[in-house]
Amino acid sequence: MKESVRRASVLTALVWASVCAADVERYGLFIGANRGNAGDLELAFAQADATKLAEVLQGVGGLRPDQSVLLREPTADAVQEAIISLNERIRQHTDPEHPSLLFVYYSGHADAENLHLGAASLAVRRLEQLVSGSAATFRVLVLDACRSGSLTRVKGGRPAPPLPIVVEERVTGEGAIFLTSSSADEDSQESEELSGSFFTHYLASGLLGAADQNADERITLSEAYRYAYERTVQASSRTWAGAQHPTFHYQLKGQADVILSVPNRPGSERARLVLPAGTRYFVFSRDSMGPMMAEVGPAATPLALSLVAGRYFLRGRTPRALLEGALTLEPGQQHVVDEKNLTRTEYARLARKGAGPENAVVHSAHAGYFARTALSLGSSLCQGAHAGYGVTLPQVTLRARVTFCGGSRRGEGITEHLSDLGLSLRAAHAWDFSFITLEALAFAGADVLSQRFETNGLAPPRWALGGQVGLGVGASRELAWGVSVALELTASTFIYREQRGLTPESVQWASAFSGSAVIGLEKAF
Repeated sequence: MKESVRRASVLTALVWASVCAADVERYGLFIGANRGNAGDLELAFAQADATKLAEVLQGVGGLRPDQSVLLREPTADAVQEAIISLNERIRQHTDPEHPSLLFVYYSGHADAENLHLGAASLAVRRLEQLVSGSAATFRVLVLDACRSGSLTRVKGGRPAPPLPIVVEERVTGEGAIFLTSSSADEDSQESEELSGSFFTHYLASGLLGAADQNADERITLSEAYRYAYERTVQASSRTWAGAQHPTFHYQLKGQADVILSVPNRPGSERARLVLPAGTRYFVFSRDSMGPMMAEVGPAATPLALSLVAGRYFLRGRTPRALLEGALTLEPGQQHVVDEKNLTRTEYARLARKGAGPENAVVHSAHAGYFARTALSLGSSLCQGAHAGYGVTLPQVTLRARVTFCGGSRRGEGITEHLSDLGLSLRAAHAWDFSFITLEALAFAGADVLSQRFETNGLAPPRWALGGQVGLGVGASRELAWGVSVALELTASTFIYREQRGLTPESVQWASAFSGSAVIGLEKAF
């Protein structure tokens, strides 16, 4: 369970503020422990989170691989030895004119007092002392663990809203920074969909370029923190455990530019992927089943991600449809995504597969031309309009529809005007093909039938109630922006009371066979 990812982004942002300064020596320790103490449920992605953050900071944050240590399932002694060893290297290379940075990240189980590292535990206070005691100019400690907020709460931290920092502001640049993924009484959470913790996922996405709101090719503290914080709270608020709130505390002095990363550094062998504005994009490594590398948007302007050359799969969510496509990025290449080249699938089709947005139903409205054959000999085609509302579910589409049509019949010395107002409920099962959707449907409804006469004699208007049941077929073709053109043909049996004379005894039950056709537009939303 993990949300300290968000705190990690804040710490990283603060620390990498100094990266913007010249010749900052950076050292990193990344610890991932899926297994905690006896009784702890084994985590799924703690090791993956530590690995991912290390790779991101090496790729876009200026952290050299030879000055980065990654520990998987370490003992408490191994963690202490690794920090002491890094501190010794930093002490030996300390130069007042060349500031240094120590970045320590832990992802795993913990409580308010201890990190859970297998058979033994490591006191959070001991870890804090080892980091604070480093000779590095900047010391950053990020804990992505349950109830880790006690570290900052004791030092004055609290559940924190986005920091009120504007891009031009600076943050004090020498000292220690402590971030945790959850407050003292919260559990951090992992996400199966993200294959990692919420906060680490959004922090990594932001550092790769998703947080570059002003498009200056640099990720600042305010950009990275706001991006990770807002999206972590938003995503975790939909889980059963509820929203999580990272905490922070820092003790700094001096001034430094607040730059977290430079995702698209000139001359880099990394590829640059430019994503369109206005659409939320998910970037997967290799194919649609690969690990999610980043999440972007929807932004007001195009955003560029810095990625290692290789194969990727894009998935974009517009308000109306899913956009998907595969691409291969070459070293140093800039690839600008053109949404016209992506496969577009309306959410209605996804809902029919049980894969709509968050598996939700898709709603739609439809309207158009309606025509029905006459119920009696000699009458003209009954023509008019239809309108209705539909709900698409995985196995069936349900529609409520209102129809109105009118026709006439001419006889010797008399003209009869006929009208039909109907309400029906329809159930359809659809089959989606590459360019068309076919449906089989059944329906039942009620109608109000009326007659009005033009004659030199006496012929008052008449009306009757009736019902109908029927079967039909339909076809639709997607146009754009959630709009489809649809055609439907049905056959039905009408049952109604017909007045055949002027006496009450002349009112009799009658039945008639009728066919109808509709053509119109349907809009999904």
